[in-house]
Amino acid sequence: HGSRSRRRDEAEGDDTSDAAREEAREKQREHKHRQRRRKIERRHAAVNEILSRITPPSRASFTTLEDVPAWCDGNPIEWSSIGPSCDPASMANDGEEATMRGDDANKGASAIIAAAAEPVVNLRAMRKRWQVESFAVVLRELERERAARDDADTLPPMRVVDFGAGSGNLILPLSKCFPDMRFTAVEMKR
Repeated sequence: HGSRSRRRDEAEGDDTSDAAREEAREKQREHKHRQRRRKIERRHAAVNEILSRITPPSRASFTTLEDVPAWCDGNPIEWSSIGPSCDPASMANDGEEATMRGDDANKGASAIIAAAAEPVVNLRAMRKRWQVESFAVVLRELERERAARDDADTLPPMRVVDFGAGSGNLILPLSKCFPDMRFTAVEMKR
């Protein structure tokens, strides 16, 4: 029953027991659950149908990251030269770097700042660093191609926009490593 028919039944003095009403509500919940599950299954089937029509590229068309010329020049980012405020390994701990290192809360600010220069690099932090390094490889390759152009001196600086920048884990270290590029971070959340 919908709320309107339930009110009508109550007004007419319907003798339906509470147990019968609860049973009807349970059947309605089960019906809605089955409908949602079928809807999800239809979506999955539609996606699988689309994917089945896509021809995957051959492995020969991809270059591994390690074989890209920009990567062959060495590690794309020298993390020891990046300050802790730009290193995602420091930022990945959500401001709890001192606690994460086991530093005593009574230590002075200079001791905590010194400790922040050597961030604890956990798996999450490593993933964030790898993400930055992957983008750095792309930017270095774009820089290399741009420098090879005849009109390279007349081109405006490259602009990089990070939509959904969050706390800047990606754009801050990149802007430090590529000072000739212009970076813009956009974040809608406050």
